[in-house]
Amino acid sequence: QHLPGFVEKYREILDKNVDEIVMICANDPWVNDAWRRETKATGKVTLLCDPDCTWAKKTGLSVDLSEYDLGVRHKRFVALIQDETFKILDVEEGTDDVT
Repeated sequence: QHLPGFVEKYREILDKNVDEIVMICANDPWVNDAWRRETKATGKVTLLCDPDCTWAKKTGLSVDLSEYDLGVRHKRFVALIQDETFKILDVEEGTDDVT
């Protein structure tokens, strides 16, 4: 649900002086490529891979869901990053749970 919303509104978002919309997730490059094609995100949203969650762990945006056999994953969040600094960071509540 989250990626299609950014794809649908990408022009509106870029018109707010945003340079690029980037989504980072724990998928491998092949899953991201298929997801990008399926959602028609090509040229609208850049999908980055963090399959072992190294970036998520370093930024405090990881969650360990090993008790559900899912391993370490990314929390769901949206951020405005400017000059390599988080200007806005909004982490979705409940991303530490599996329902």
